[in-house]
Amino acid sequence: MTSFKKRLLSALFLATLVGAPAYAGEIKQNMKQMSQAFRGAMSSSSTAEMAPYVAALKASGTAASRLSLSGTAEEQATYRQGMQQLQNAFSELDRAIASGNLDNAKAILQQIKNTQKTYHSKLGV
Repeated sequence: MTSFKKRLLSALFLATLVGAPAYAGEIKQNMKQMSQAFRGAMSSSSTAEMAPYVAALKASGTAASRLSLSGTAEEQATYRQGMQQLQNAFSELDRAIASGNLDNAKAILQQIKNTQKTYHSKLGV
């Protein structure tokens, strides 16, 4: 599977939460922003440097969570569960950054990545 196709499928997964109808361009843009912010956060050498990347990651994640695509009730429930885990991780990430704990913040970012992989697998994307 091509990298673009994986990104598009990831975007479609994130966009299935109940909300405004999603358009491929919107989803693609949010996913691109999330990916860039994630990479920036992971490459940060301090929590102060990481903070703006995390803010961008959260903003794009929140925007993506408001988009909706058609899917089964089970897919919608799975998506909402994944998005709730993402929001919980964002809260933990905020606490790690506020306390200046870079290692913990990066560990939480890795958990976010693992959650993404888990839910993409559950939804077959």
